[in-house]
Amino acid sequence: NNNNSNNNSNNVHNNNDSKGNVAVSAEVFSLRPAGNARWRAPEITRREPYCHLVDIYSFGIVLCEIMMQQPPFHDVERSRDAAQMAAKGMRPSLRQDVDSEVRRLIERCWADNPDERPAGFGIIMSELLEITKRAVSKHQNNENK
Repeated sequence: NNNNSNNNSNNVHNNNDSKGNVAVSAEVFSLRPAGNARWRAPEITRREPYCHLVDIYSFGIVLCEIMMQQPPFHDVERSRDAAQMAAKGMRPSLRQDVDSEVRRLIERCWADNPDERPAGFGIIMSELLEITKRAVSKHQNNENK
């Protein structure tokens, strides 16, 4: 049975084809792992039905990579092992000096439950713009003192 256990279950149709594909919100996504394992959303590794929110997860991992200036799970040799760690709820570490608003955004993007991730890139971009505006304003205020 391919029922989705999260809150998106009303979007998942229980009709799957012989290749293991499941229809989700009128789109078909394979249950076979896809994408680079270090950036792959945990639901893909766990072979659960998934939707566009896997890209939000991966974007959060990329933001972490930018902040840390190193690949995610850099201390794990095999990408497959990194993906298994993420599927068990582990995430790459963030330095303490990462801006708290950026940290919260990253953590929301890579939430294990897709329903807890931002719903789309427009939301993320709006938040990043606001974070940037506040940082620039703070910097300008500090220069004027």
